[in-house]
Amino acid sequence: MDNLTLHRLIQWRKRLERKGWYNAARFPVPRKGWIEYHAVWQGKLMSGRCPVIGMEEGFWEPGSPCYLLHRRQHVVVAVWRPTTIQRPGQIVRPLTHILS
Repeated sequence: MDNLTLHRLIQWRKRLERKGWYNAARFPVPRKGWIEYHAVWQGKLMSGRCPVIGMEEGFWEPGSPCYLLHRRQHVVVAVWRPTTIQRPGQIVRPLTHILS
């Protein structure tokens, strides 16, 4: 990843933090409730919602919410926030979705 792309991703993360999102590298995910998240991993934007309870089961599963938010192996940036919407799921989008 080049420096310009990394700079744009950091600026995107900071914009989300100003809107109430938490930087996953600085703030651990809470132990209860539901969260929604965004993570940049392997050149893709991974977004989704999940319950926090039982999340640890995916620690070793690449691309799982736990892998992206707790383990953070090869994750460039990741953010999360609590949500009241209780519909689990994950979508994968190209980085051009946030870099354009």
